[in-house]
Amino acid sequence: MRPLFPSLDEIERGLLRPSDDLLGRLAAGDHSVPDELRRAVEADAESVRLIEELRATAPAGSVSRSTEAVPPYIADLIRRRVAHVPEPFVRPSEGLMLSVERVVGPRGDMGWDLSRPLAVLLDSPSVDEDGTENNNIWYAWMVAPETDYASHWDFVLAEEDGPFDPLLGAVQVWNPVYVYLKSASRVLGKLALGRMVAVRALAEEYLTGPEPDPGDARPGLVALRATAGGMRVLTGTPLSGRDDPRWHYQEIYHAVAEAIRLPARLAQAASQLESPIDMLTKLLAAARDRLLAAGGWILNPVPVELVTAPAALGEEAPAEPDTARLPGLVEFKIQREGDRDNISMTLLSAQPLRVTLVKD
Repeated sequence: MRPLFPSLDEIERGLLRPSDDLLGRLAAGDHSVPDELRRAVEADAESVRLIEELRATAPAGSVSRSTEAVPPYIADLIRRRVAHVPEPFVRPSEGLMLSVERVVGPRGDMGWDLSRPLAVLLDSPSVDEDGTENNNIWYAWMVAPETDYASHWDFVLAEEDGPFDPLLGAVQVWNPVYVYLKSASRVLGKLALGRMVAVRALAEEYLTGPEPDPGDARPGLVALRATAGGMRVLTGTPLSGRDDPRWHYQEIYHAVAEAIRLPARLAQAASQLESPIDMLTKLLAAARDRLLAAGGWILNPVPVELVTAPAALGEEAPAEPDTARLPGLVEFKIQREGDRDNISMTLLSAQPLRVTLVKD
């Protein structure tokens, strides 16, 4: 087997080591670096060595970004990046390939340090529990530049898919993610609809098809083949025994993908976490629509009135039910108990009132 390019060490350093920017800030004594991030870097002996080198070689008042010659692989990436002019990311659509340069969650920048930008291929928006599309979170696949490490389940981009950024080389259908789009910054390329059909066919085969024969493994080889559905795709070959370097390559990218998966999980949780008042608002809207459809009168909710009990100094406030009222008609209270919400209602008028809980 010929050596794969770049080496696993170069890939691991490029993805998992602290970024040049962070090393430079620490070498310059930048006190704005979060303590947790500083401690993590200082726990790594190689990072400490690089910081000391930067301090020793930098002119007064400045910090050099690197003390080593640019590797040929990086030089090639620079050349290809200059040839491609990325566009700013405006709106999502299937087939867009985007860069993720910061780890951004629903509460803003999460303070993670990315050694270099990551890339994803958008497939479709996620769907919330109520069946509505969440256009802030999309299902996607990781995309990486190292085509030498392509496996049977890597969709290798062809010349016809260009122009595209050098961050793009192969779509890892074995490495799906949900991506929170506030993390995305630039458009690196776009696949045509026909090519997306081929990517999806490969992903479906990965999920439902038989395992390929490890005896067909040829690390570093990329060739045309047909999926089970007859789509022609350019891929690598199956993985072989544990001495196949592509196993470790996939482990690296599984770990790196967490920088994309975590913000999406947090955003999904935030979008699905409803306060009792949000639930009441939905309940009242559903009741109004149902009454209107039945030819009855319409409830017009007033602004909700939260009832909270003040806590004594130094004491934790007791759990109080949230309250909303339709003056003169009905009062709702919701009390959270464990994994259940208890809803109680008090009639405020002499007129009978039927309340029905309607899904969504």
